[in-house]
Amino acid sequence: MNSITRHLTPQTIYAQIRMERQTHRGVFFLMEGSQDFRRFDKFLERTLISVIPCSGKDNLQETIDISQNEGYEDCLGFVDNDFDIIEGCATANEDVIRSLYHDFEMDVCNSEAIKRYLDEVAIPSKVAAEGGCATLILSLLELLRPLSALRYANVKHDLRYNLRDLQLYKFFDGHTLDINAMIDEASQRAHNNAAAKQVLRTHINRYAAIAFDLWQFTNGHDLVTALGIALQKRIGKRVVSQTTRNEVEKHLRLTFDYNDFHSCGLAKKIENWGKNQCRLGLLKKIA
Repeated sequence: MNSITRHLTPQTIYAQIRMERQTHRGVFFLMEGSQDFRRFDKFLERTLISVIPCSGKDNLQETIDISQNEGYEDCLGFVDNDFDIIEGCATANEDVIRSLYHDFEMDVCNSEAIKRYLDEVAIPSKVAAEGGCATLILSLLELLRPLSALRYANVKHDLRYNLRDLQLYKFFDGHTLDINAMIDEASQRAHNNAAAKQVLRTHINRYAAIAFDLWQFTNGHDLVTALGIALQKRIGKRVVSQTTRNEVEKHLRLTFDYNDFHSCGLAKKIENWGKNQCRLGLLKKIA
């Protein structure tokens, strides 16, 4: 799959859309990743929607531009803010819906779905001892601040660290985050030397000290992974296989319901776009 998506360009993506228009009479939802649509699938009229994975934000936005320049109004893109709000570079486009927070995973984590999930899998007395679900999540966001600073520095200064597959459990135990171990985990190949590590540590210390909005600063995958680790001892007794990032994300998707979908504002944005751009009702009717 990676070998295929690596060669996707806005032109090849749009060629697929152009070909599908010959038979598809609905709309096209453009997603950054191939799995991103799974969060929303159960709320939408799927017969009206063709999902197009774009392998990244840049491809997605450029594909939207091509469609708009050709005069079409049938493509809607969904993009994560990432650090755009913090950097002040988030751009508005009537055919693009942005996450409220750092990414759509963080939007899910900011909903009531996460409380319902913890009600089922955590030990209630341990969650209560943390001050409740909201206080627990804020604690995890704060603990993850150095990791968020690492990711931010990597983007802001184009450091070119490969952080996609960082193993959080190697430097985070649910209670504390070991910054030195995190730097060692991140510092592979050309970055694995004392000088590079010191530069990275300086960046981390600098950005971790800034009072960023942690909901914009924190990567949703990191928060979900940290929550899974916390469920092993800090707030529960779950085994490792039950608390992987994929497992926690899957159960949060299942827990995320129609009310959550509406409360985060996403339903209204999709509904309004459907009515204004293509005069279609894209949301499922709930009895």
